[in-house]
Parts: sequence; structure tokens; C-alpha cells
Amino acid sequence: MVEIPRKTVDAIYSFHHDCQADSRPHLGCSLIGSDCERNLWLTFRNALRPDFSGRMIRLFKRGKVEESIFATELKAIGCELIMGDDAGKQFLVEWHGGHFAGSVDGIIASGVIEAPNTPHLLEIKTINDRGYKELEKKGLKIARPRYYAQVQVYMKGKKLKRCLFLATNKNTDAIYMERVRYDAKAANYYVNLAKKIIEIPTPPERLPDTAECKWCDYRELCHGKQMPRSYCRTCAHSTPKLDGHRRWVCEKFGCDIDYDVQTAGTCPKHLYIPDLINCYDFVEATDEWVKYRNPVNGYEFKNGDRHELDERDVYTSAELASINPVIQGNAALTMVRDDLGGTV
Repeated sequence: MVEIPRKTVDAIYSFHHDCQADSRPHLGCSLIGSDCERNLWLTFRNALRPDFSGRMIRLFKRGKVEESIFATELKAIGCELIMGDDAGKQFLVEWHGGHFAGSVDGIIASGVIEAPNTPHLLEIKTINDRGYKELEKKGLKIARPRYYAQVQVYMKGKKLKRCLFLATNKNTDAIYMERVRYDAKAANYYVNLAKKIIEIPTPPERLPDTAECKWCDYRELCHGKQMPRSYCRTCAHSTPKLDGHRRWVCEKFGCDIDYDVQTAGTCPKHLYIPDLINCYDFVEATDEWVKYRNPVNGYEFKNGDRHELDERDVYTSAELASINPVIQGNAALTMVRDDLGGTV
């Protein structure tokens, strides 16, 4: 095989990787159909910073391209299509103080050939050949329950009884179509599930490590030795509020937390929610610190404000996020920190 230089391709991928946004500030309607509540909670709490490859980011953006293609085609065959509000923004549906939300691809006011006078939610996806064939065989509800949950919630939010679901086969460009009926019971279940996820202060029960977990972004956090990111939403002092709009409150300082402050991750008072930590054993806790034991070597330490506590073996959350748990308690590491004043 001839090796071809690909610096231009690598540069394109790097561009997309470096431009990727941080986690969304809300729990997305597109995720609520997940069968793992812990995954939903970790996503809402932004427990890990997104780090998709440039190729994957570029692939995600292809979905937006498909939306514009379908919009042109639907208008050409006589559909009265509304893709957003007067300001050109996608229609938004949201509940629970904006903590549960999603953007609708569009609304077809009229003109769907199968039911010309019936308004339809419009949902557009791209899908690989295997997934496409599964859709054809089983239908949306069985083949893609997350998509099904998403359109049910969207129909509830926009008070619609039908959805025109369209998916393009990325291998063949064939189009799958399904007119989905509104199911009020299902929609209410997912909206109530979102409220539960938002309000519970600790992550739901960890499911067994199965083949499905292999594809989850949080697998190493749940079943391995990965530490969550150190920022407001993983802190025991932070609480989402349903009054206001996407409001978070710091119980430690008694103040609201702007989203930019949340993602900065610079607060020295940050205390990890103990149930988030899988790689260390919980020992005891106060309002100011949490003590853990490293199961690898028995080393005990506190998570807290190192300067305020003025003790040995105290680590800020930012330090713990940077330490490989395997070496936590290493004699050289603790000597440099506690005797020489170093910081991880």
C-alpha cells in the first residue's frame, strides 16, 4: 500500500477538533431515551469534558447539511415548511426551568402527501446502512428508541399529533420515512424522567458493565479509574433549581452560578460528589472535606481546600483530576507536595 501524505486532511480534522464546544448547558431531549439513567445524570452534570475526534465532529455537522437538503426538497414537493422562528432560530422546547430542552428541526404546517391538512413535526437524521435496514425491519420505536423518545417529547412541546421522521442512509442515500403518532403517556414519562435526573443530587445506580457500556463515554468513569472533571456541576455544593432559567446555585457561597463560571473549574472549595468517585474508597466527610482511601496502597487523603485546611494529605479537586489514581499516595509525589510545597 502506498503511503500518501495527508497533512491537509489532518489539518482539517484538527480545525474541527479545536473548535468543538463545551458540553451543552442542559439535558438534551435527544438523549432522554437512553436506557441508563446514570448516563443521563453524568451527561447533565457534564462529568467529562467533550473530546471527540475532528473526524467525528465533522460527521456530526453533516446532519445540519442534510437538514437544508431535506428542507429544499420538501418545499419543492409542496410542503409548507417552517424551520424556525422569525429571528431564524430553531424552535426550542423546554421544561423544568430550561434544564431539559431541545431544538426542533422544523414544523410542516401542511402539504405532507399522506395527510395534506395535518401539521407535522419534522425530524431529520442520517444513519449508516446497518441502522437503516434495522429501521426498515423494526420501525422507529423498536429500532431507535432514543429517536422515538425525542420526537415524542418534541410533539408534546409543540402540541402536535404527528411527526414526519426522515432518515438518510449514508451509504446509499436512500430515504426512510415514518409518520409517528403522538403518544402522550410516553411523552409524559420522558419529561418526568428528566425532572428526576435533574433533581437527584447523586448519580443513579451503576449498571453492570455490559457490551453496551463499551460505547458509552462514561465507561471508564463508571467502571474504571477515570476521575470526573473538576467544576461546579460535579461539586457537592452545587444544586440545579427549577425556578428561573437553567439556574444553578452554590450552597457554599449562597449565590447563583453563571454557566461560564461553572465551566471554568477554578474554585478551590470544590468538593467532588463522593458517589461520583469510583477509583477511591469513601471513608468519611464533613462540609469542608471528604476523606478517601486508595485501594491500591491504603493511602488516605482528603479532598478539600488545601490552604484553608493547612494539613498534610489534602488535595484540591483540580489536583485529583490530574493524578493517575494508580500512583496516588506514591512517596515521591507526597514528599514533593507536602514537604516542598508542590502542586499537581
